[in-house]
Amino acid sequence: MMADRVNLKDNIKVGLTNYTDDLNSLAIKIQGKTFDERLAIRTKYLDDIIKEKSFPLDKNEIRILLREKGITYDPMKTETIDFVTSIKHKLVISRYGKPLKLKLKNGESFTASTRDAGRGFDPMFADYVGAITNNAIGFGHKLGYYEKFFATETIKKGYGKITYGHSTEAFANFTALSNTDNKEIYIKLMNYYAPQTTRTFGELYERSNLL
Repeated sequence: MMADRVNLKDNIKVGLTNYTDDLNSLAIKIQGKTFDERLAIRTKYLDDIIKEKSFPLDKNEIRILLREKGITYDPMKTETIDFVTSIKHKLVISRYGKPLKLKLKNGESFTASTRDAGRGFDPMFADYVGAITNNAIGFGHKLGYYEKFFATETIKKGYGKITYGHSTEAFANFTALSNTDNKEIYIKLMNYYAPQTTRTFGELYERSNLL
């Protein structure tokens, strides 16, 4: 779990920078265009991301997850663009996000935080990554909740400690997501964001099935 926390926390600055660069580039492309032209450009933007080898889900799976939140997959909707772009850059909105001073590819400075990107995720998935990262990304339980538990020996300077609250909450959400109607989709998403934690929990499941 600590390995995934390190990777996800280290990704935040890069993720927010690339997320903002992508959206800025899209905004420039559609500026002054007709509705049909904007629709074509935004459709291609989404298709290009989803077709990337590293992207974990296909378009139909994205549609299903958005539908769970009452959102229709629509290239003209901000919610669709944000959801797909956030997955690409491994971001999930967090109420604990702190403003970060970053630079775009063109050298322009800007300020952003994990409060700004990654809406539309299922609360159980958001709580899964929240438990892993201590809410650096994701949401669910408050930080004070995790502090109530004993700390494990897993700690790394600059990344905080992992308590038994973090591990049990992550496992609880893994269990819940692995038993939903769309479990195959969520397993893909969990593996994409937190591969080592997800793999370990999966192994625990396999061992328990042998008992």
